[in-house]
Order: sequence, then C-alpha cells, then structure tokens
Amino acid sequence: MRFKQYFAVFSLNAFLSYGCVSTASDPLFSNSGPIIDRKGVDLNLYAVDLKQCNEYADQVSVSRSVLKGAAAGAVVGGLYEVVTREEEALEVGAITGGTKSAMASMNQKKKIVKKCLIGRGYRVLS
Repeated sequence: MRFKQYFAVFSLNAFLSYGCVSTASDPLFSNSGPIIDRKGVDLNLYAVDLKQCNEYADQVSVSRSVLKGAAAGAVVGGLYEVVTREEEALEVGAITGGTKSAMASMNQKKKIVKKCLIGRGYRVLS
C-alpha cells in the first residue's frame, strides 16, 4: 500500500512540475515572458521573434527530464535504503530527482529563449 501512496505523490509532483512550465504564448502566463528594453523595438517583430524563440525552447522535453531525474533519484535512494535500512529513501529519492530535473529543464528553457532573443539583437533585462 505504501508504494501506491508514494507513486501517487510522485505522479502528482511530476504533473504539477510539468504544469509549471510555461511560455510567453500561454494565455495564463502571457505577461511572464522575458523583459526587454523596448526602446527602438518593433513590437510586432518582437512578438514573432519571441514566438520563434519559444518554439526552440519547447524542444526541451520537461517530462522526459522528470522521468530521467526520478529514475536516477530512485537508484540513489534505493542504494541508500539498502545500505542504511532507512525506509522510504527510494521514494524520497525519486520525488527529489524528478522535481530537481523539472526545475532544471524549466531554467534551461528560459535560458534558450533569452539567448535566442539576444542573438536576434534584443537587450534582454531579465
């Protein structure tokens, strides 16, 4: 029964982590894109460039990263559990690994958008 509980927690965590990923084209997060210096910028062209940069960033698979991180965390937690006889280390490792990987993927997507915009001549402030 305990495995089912931890699997449910992990699944919920993975779902929520994936749901946190957004691009500037998402309606709910339409104002969460990068902040640029707008002086002398054609905002229509910027919108096209931002959309294209977000498409590049969308090539990063957050769900795949979560699964890989969870698997790696489960292996480390499982080894720790075997050595120390600490209960629930495997589950904690899987959840922690999945969460860290999701956060790393989201940060990577933000960096891709920022680098893309800088490469197109925009001054990105954040």
